[in-house]
Amino acid sequence: MIMVIIMAVLETIGVASVMPFLAVLGDPQAIHNTPYLAATYNVFGFKSAEKFLIALGIGAFCIVLFSAAFRILTTYAINHYTHMRRHSIGERLLETYLRQPYTFFLNRHSGDMAKSILSEVDQLIVNVIKPGFDAVAYTVVALTIITFLILNDPWLALGVGIVIGGSYVLIFSLVQKRLKRIGRERAEANSERFTAAGEALGGIKDIKLLGREQAYLTRFRPSSARFSKHQATNATLSEVPRYFIEAIGFGGIIGLALMLMARSENFGGVLPILGLYAFAGYKLLPAGQRIYGGMAKLRFGAAAVNDIYNDLHERSALAEIRNPPLGRLNVNESISLKNLYFSYQGASAPALKDINLQIPKGSAIGLVGGTGAGKTTLVDIILGLLRPTSGELQVDDSPVTNKNLRQWQSTLGYVPQDIFLVDASVSENIALGIPRDEVDLKQVETCGKMAQVHDFIVKELPDKYETKVGERGVRLSGGQRQRIGIARALYHNPDILVFDEATSALDNITEKAVMDAVNALSHEKTIIMIAHRLSTVEQCDRIFLLEHGEIKASGSYTELIKNNASFQRMVI
Repeated sequence: MIMVIIMAVLETIGVASVMPFLAVLGDPQAIHNTPYLAATYNVFGFKSAEKFLIALGIGAFCIVLFSAAFRILTTYAINHYTHMRRHSIGERLLETYLRQPYTFFLNRHSGDMAKSILSEVDQLIVNVIKPGFDAVAYTVVALTIITFLILNDPWLALGVGIVIGGSYVLIFSLVQKRLKRIGRERAEANSERFTAAGEALGGIKDIKLLGREQAYLTRFRPSSARFSKHQATNATLSEVPRYFIEAIGFGGIIGLALMLMARSENFGGVLPILGLYAFAGYKLLPAGQRIYGGMAKLRFGAAAVNDIYNDLHERSALAEIRNPPLGRLNVNESISLKNLYFSYQGASAPALKDINLQIPKGSAIGLVGGTGAGKTTLVDIILGLLRPTSGELQVDDSPVTNKNLRQWQSTLGYVPQDIFLVDASVSENIALGIPRDEVDLKQVETCGKMAQVHDFIVKELPDKYETKVGERGVRLSGGQRQRIGIARALYHNPDILVFDEATSALDNITEKAVMDAVNALSHEKTIIMIAHRLSTVEQCDRIFLLEHGEIKASGSYTELIKNNASFQRMVI
């Protein structure tokens, strides 16, 4: 703002500097008839009007040139500040999402969040922050120049200001409601096109197989066209006054010249005023356009402000992203779930009801049951991703709370059914999130051997552990991805391993080899397994059978196969 004020003063001095030059150009006697010109002429010892006129011209040009240079510097400062907000606001949005509890992501589409971070922040910069700064900056410039014109000739300046300013106000009042409406429609269309594109590319294998390419193109096309149409309308409405005001300004200069000629018979006296207003108009018209354009874009960008604000305004209430915890919440005796209930938001019935179970340290337990029985929900609570509606998760009779959650999670190794892989090397995927130069390659290989994937990596991949796996691991088979996921779970040497259908993508021979490796860890590590194939949990110390969110039976594999009809049907 300090730079904007200095720029406004320099612009006004630049406008004012043309008057002495034009006054002497129109009437050389003005040197002696105008006190400040006469004083300047005498102080610098000029000998002729021609040399003085040249000096005035060079001086005016230098002032305008310096003003232009400072305006470039101010423009850079504004641009740098506003565009760096793309980084800072985008980072804050991503941080806000990462700080949200796991349940937040169950109700939000990833495409919608990516749209906010990558596209709506751009809209905020282009249609709110940058034009807002321009409007403020050029309002200061315009007010400074207008104040100078009023001091020079109050009634003439007010008349010109009312005509030019009134034209902008009138046009803005006519278009602002439409700008607000299409701004909201643009935001909705942007969300739809991000969702359609994200789903089309994310599910490309199924879409290609089913031949649904045209369906997703048809879904993407209308929202993309609507988005582009509204952008074009906004750009046009932001420029509309410029052409009218240029015509009004040109006509105004002609009218002003005729009016001044009527008021004075001496053209030399008219020329300075006429030149002043022509040069002031040259400066004011772009300033007026920037102010109007800024206000129009602010109206159009209001929807982007609302969308980003809605995601950011509760940020202070979210849990902080903490550095890796110092130490772990070690299990000395057992993990317990006591009187535990859990309900998903909006669900008519609880997903888990009155869960009571104990997992001794070093034991291996299995969770089995049909689809929707609550197995994954129960594991998500053990992992600390979901918080119980009531009841507690306890470690050695101490509850797991928000304060010690990160210490608890650092003791866990998790292998999901669908393994998330990044477009990086095998070693970077096993040591997910660790900077490349800090990856422990020896530990990576050890985990690869334990997960039965080492031989495949060193014998079949061109660059062994440095081979790129492709986006989402598209260059690997499902079983290979699964084994890399198991190696990842083992990388930090966790005390507790959680397998959520982790061997479902493996063939029987590979599954047996992996399970042999996992079972070898029994009594050294605590193992929790979800499985549909009962052969996976056959070696578990204790198996819990879930139905409709409740534990219906528990016991060893032999006990359940002998005494429980539901378990018997699962074997058959």
